[in-house]
Amino acid sequence: MGTLPEKRERLIRAARDAVYRQGYAPTTLAQIAEAASVPLGNVYYYFKTKEAIAEAVIDARLAELRVALERAERQPRPEERLAALLEIHLERCDEIARQGCPYGSLVQELEKREGPLGPRAALLVKLQRDWMEKQFQAMGRGRQSAALALELLCAAQGASTVAHALGDPNLMRQRFRGLQAWVRGLAGQAQPAR
Repeated sequence: MGTLPEKRERLIRAARDAVYRQGYAPTTLAQIAEAASVPLGNVYYYFKTKEAIAEAVIDARLAELRVALERAERQPRPEERLAALLEIHLERCDEIARQGCPYGSLVQELEKREGPLGPRAALLVKLQRDWMEKQFQAMGRGRQSAALALELLCAAQGASTVAHALGDPNLMRQRFRGLQAWVRGLAGQAQPAR
């Protein structure tokens, strides 16, 4: 049967997987309940609306992303932290080539909807941007840090999107390796005037 928290977590995992696989709009509460082995009527005990489940999915993705950022933080130098985050994403490049970026695809779909889901999902992008900017600042890039963070984030998301569109994880591997080299090269360049 499982305890109440276990059932809730199963529902969130099932919703996260279904939304990633087929998108938020076509995912039904019945599909989520079935995948979680929870009776459909019990879903409403944990989540009053489909939007509440979407919020839980976003929160689960944010938690997943924070774990990745913490893992990258183990590196001693900022350029290696940035390269480590790219490497963490590369670990999923076959999956991303099949289904898209789990963060980017969720943001793209939910940003098109009215209500609070879009801004909440956008936190997945903002969290990465802010973390990257912090790394570039630690690298001593000063006022360039925000622009460099956006350039890296856009290049990584673009590579993920193209790899997904063409079903080719090697495109993502090649582009991410180039981004890692770019970040490491920036660390060796003269610092901008402040």
